[in-house]
Amino acid sequence: MKKAADEADMIFTVSEYSRGRLIDLLKLNENKVKVSGNAIDPIFTERLSSISPKESSFPYISIIGGLRPKKGGNEILDLALRLKKEWPELKLVIWGENDSNLIRKANEIGNIVSLNMISDQEMISWLKGSFASLFMSWYEGFGIPILEAMACEVPVISSNKASLPEVAGKGAYLVSPDNIEEIIHLLRNLEKTEERENAIEQGLKNVKRY
Repeated sequence: MKKAADEADMIFTVSEYSRGRLIDLLKLNENKVKVSGNAIDPIFTERLSSISPKESSFPYISIIGGLRPKKGGNEILDLALRLKKEWPELKLVIWGENDSNLIRKANEIGNIVSLNMISDQEMISWLKGSFASLFMSWYEGFGIPILEAMACEVPVISSNKASLPEVAGKGAYLVSPDNIEEIIHLLRNLEKTEERENAIEQGLKNVKRY
């Protein structure tokens, strides 16, 4: 990789965080590494209004990316255990690839619904129907899921690690994935109409940056 990077006239990456990592790890001239951010799929702008929110018999938090350690899977299980005791009607709906050990533990807890892999249309429906969207990854070069949730007018609580603060901007609440107390506090705040409306508004503004 170092040889290819040295020979390249220009290198593009998706975030300032990733740019800094490339420059530091590969000892590159910072002038040849440029940022070109990702963007959400056109379905989130062109067909969003035609997709109805998911009708559910319970309120839920949406979680994109599955239950995996690098996606904050262990911390999500800790959160589920707390919510089971303190907010039993609130469920966690997760889609994406799962770690087999973590999904086994999730099934034992009982307040986690795993959808595995779903279509973009299904994802939008689930997002639009959710109380909030949670993205607790420990490492991301960008973080498309938080923008997808914002576009669906869902309040976002995001990990404050790696590139995620940069991508989230002012459009999400930022928290360490292992700070379960703060995550619950932020969720409770979203029960307030004014807080919720402001979170949605800031999220929509942030999406427009991409």
